[in-house]
Amino acid sequence: MKIQQTERYRIFEIIGKIVMKSADGDYIYRGEQECNKVVSSNLWRELKKLNLLDLDVEEVQKIELEKAKRYGNKTDEFDILVELQHFGGKTNLIDYTTDHYVALFFAANGSPDKDGRVILQSKTGKIKDWIRKPRDSDQGSRPNVQESIFVQPPEGFIPNDFIASDEIIVIPKELKRPLLEYLQKPEFNISDETIYHDIHGFIKSQANRWSAYPKLYQAEKLQDKADQTKSPEEKTKHYQGATEHLTDVINLLPDSVEAYFNRGRAYHMSGKVDRAIQDYTTSLRLQSHLTEAYVNRGLAYDESGAFERAIQDYDTAIKLNPNNPEAYQIRGVAYSSKDDYERAIEDYTKAIDLKPDDAKVYNDRGTVHLQNGEMEKAIEDFSTAIDLKHDYLIAYYNRGLAYSKKGEHDLATEDFTETTQLTPDSPGTYHSRGMAHGIKGQYDLAIEDFTKAIDRDPEFVEAYCNRGLAYYSKGKVDLAIKDYTKAI
Repeated sequence: MKIQQTERYRIFEIIGKIVMKSADGDYIYRGEQECNKVVSSNLWRELKKLNLLDLDVEEVQKIELEKAKRYGNKTDEFDILVELQHFGGKTNLIDYTTDHYVALFFAANGSPDKDGRVILQSKTGKIKDWIRKPRDSDQGSRPNVQESIFVQPPEGFIPNDFIASDEIIVIPKELKRPLLEYLQKPEFNISDETIYHDIHGFIKSQANRWSAYPKLYQAEKLQDKADQTKSPEEKTKHYQGATEHLTDVINLLPDSVEAYFNRGRAYHMSGKVDRAIQDYTTSLRLQSHLTEAYVNRGLAYDESGAFERAIQDYDTAIKLNPNNPEAYQIRGVAYSSKDDYERAIEDYTKAIDLKPDDAKVYNDRGTVHLQNGEMEKAIEDFSTAIDLKHDYLIAYYNRGLAYSKKGEHDLATEDFTETTQLTPDSPGTYHSRGMAHGIKGQYDLAIEDFTKAIDRDPEFVEAYCNRGLAYYSKGKVDLAIKDYTKAI
């Protein structure tokens, strides 16, 4: 992914702040993926999770250290702690580094949907007595590669008032991926492979990947089931299950584009539009040329009423893939929602050029013509949609409306009849056919259809009004008054 110029400026600004603050050389640095409430050791966090913070953190560490001495050949206690720390063991050491670029890597490497931070600490400040330096003479060891230095606070955490506000540099979430790209430049050569360069790093990566694969597969199966079922309850259940599996994947593989995108889709299909937008956005931070994510995020924005933002995403999707008919079609929908009929028709026409056998696009373009008062063009598009898809209910209904507005009520009645046969439980289709009968003076047939509409929807106010009008036209004033009264 190419770093944009604006992103480069922001990266330079962050680095500049760190360099200016620590120019005297008295600082060490800590990178955190998230803006945590407190800087703490992983042993303190483990005790907190277990509700055991009444225990003395240092005493717990001593117990663990004695047990650890039984493994390996090292005898120096601090050396053992350092090794435990770097390979995932629970200790009261807090990782820092003397290289602010390494700290930036740790701040950006993970939790792509949350801001990270770099914390600067003066070596001569309040923590000076807690600082401990590793003594590993192996230049290729992980502590030496990461230029590690440790802080060992007696209570397991550094009090917040030990860190000044100007000693915390926030790394915005949208800048994490560009920053990681920047740090891979030859002059820095900082990446997962160089920071976790030993076999233990590979083993951890391998274990996470292999744990994630089954969960990705299970999530995919659940999403397929949700897509296929017609039961709303089953859909919700399957999408919820998929979301849980994909969250597990993200915890194992924080940079998984596939997991964020698919979880976004699961949220989207469950009606959780805001969460879907967040996940689509994260997937795009990780992979900026993911056309489908722009399309889906645009749809989510569209559903939330943010038409301008939706159109921006569709624009980007089209720039990335100018031959994607879906992007033109949904951008046409967005323009139509804004009553920009000219642009909507242009997009639908482009989509048809790219995919001339798509009945839905013809129906959508026909709808715009209908709204624009161009009945001949509307009827032509609805007819093409029906030719492509003979049971296309909405196209029959729309063509019936167009015929009605054009005054061709017999043809309208035929289309509404086709619609009622396709969906015999729909009150709207009977009401529309009833309107066509009424215009032609066929009041008995109109009353029959309005009654069917009311039977299917007893709260259908417009049907009561129009049946009342039909009764009135037949001279049945009492029945007309009853219907008007119900409508009121």
